[in-house]
Amino acid sequence: MVGAGAFARIDASDWPVVATEAVGADEKLWVSGLGTRWLFKPVTTTATGHRQGEDWSEKAAAHLAEHLAVPCAAVELAVRGGVEGSLSRDLGPAGFEVQSGALFLDALKAPGFVPARDLAADAARRKCRPGHSLANIRTALDGVLAPPGSSLPASFDAYDTFAGYVILDAWIGNRDRHDENWSVLVPELGNGPVHLCGSYDQAGGLGFNLRDERRCEMLRLAAGHDVAAFAERGTAWRFENGPDKPMRTLVELAVDALELASGAARTYWCEAIARLGSVDGATVFERIDSMSDLARSFAGALLGINGRRLRDECERRF
Repeated sequence: MVGAGAFARIDASDWPVVATEAVGADEKLWVSGLGTRWLFKPVTTTATGHRQGEDWSEKAAAHLAEHLAVPCAAVELAVRGGVEGSLSRDLGPAGFEVQSGALFLDALKAPGFVPARDLAADAARRKCRPGHSLANIRTALDGVLAPPGSSLPASFDAYDTFAGYVILDAWIGNRDRHDENWSVLVPELGNGPVHLCGSYDQAGGLGFNLRDERRCEMLRLAAGHDVAAFAERGTAWRFENGPDKPMRTLVELAVDALELASGAARTYWCEAIARLGSVDGATVFERIDSMSDLARSFAGALLGINGRRLRDECERRF
């Protein structure tokens, strides 16, 4: 049931296309409207006719990020030419180039790093995400500043902020933080500091691609087949793994990130995680008309479970 103040779905049918987005499996369009650029991403409808929920999951993620003060792109629900989707606001300020993590790590010759797109012909190595590790990201971001306008503590550098991105991923169950789903802002003229870009492309969480029948089953089934079991299967498969580097869960990776962060950032994020239990995701979900009641119930349960898992892992390690 949709509550009062439902989020509007913007009709961007007449917004001019200014560029296409090459990153990702599906075509996305940069369009111009409301005085800026936005990335329009259509929802996916599978071959069996199942409409996935990338639009509502990304909208919800942007609002949930506010509870962690994670800087991220503004997101609007949208429709373009009769196709529903989302609009994600451009995070590139004037005078800066948005450079993906893949390009940034490659340019800095991060040890063992190979961009995932360069491994298209080697599926086995591609799955292992060579060199896309927290250690390499931490080293690469040394000297890089936090995103412009960030409301996080002034002492936070880029990596302290990036740790918040993977905490958000673990909370919402987003497994898609690959090497082109985070970026830095590089001055176009080569003068001035490099900044981390705000977080973006967070549509991969909250069980966005499940059918309501499956959500219903997990909400009523016992341990091993329930929402908790689904949460525990949330692995950080977009980060380096392999025979000698077992794949981490999203929760384990998030707390790994805190171990590499500054002491002040570790304290801040642990305190933020401790407060997640008081966040009522329903206040966001009730405003999204494209979410079914089962999608809202499932997403709320997932947030509660992952919040507890993050808190327990922090308490275990720190």
